[in-house]
Amino acid sequence: MRSTIHRFLAHTLLRVNVITSVSGGSYTAAYYGLFGNRIFGDFAPLFLYRDWRRDLALLLPLRPDHLLSIVASGYNSQRSGGGLSGPDPVQAQDI
Repeated sequence: MRSTIHRFLAHTLLRVNVITSVSGGSYTAAYYGLFGNRIFGDFAPLFLYRDWRRDLALLLPLRPDHLLSIVASGYNSQRSGGGLSGPDPVQAQDI
């Protein structure tokens, strides 16, 4: 039964030209956009259930400057192109 559903979805998705997504669905949409039907076999084990904390812990000693730049004062400041809330709407109108 499960393989029948997967075949139906894979065939139906061949007709899709555009995918839009919101929030967490963006990961799934991007993965499908990059890898197509491989999403049915490897999205969950290779991406969804990946141990990201372990990977980060292994990579940080190789590039400690990345962590330092994130925790540095002003990482999300106006100087760097806007904070978490984005650019000032008044200034955006002047452009």
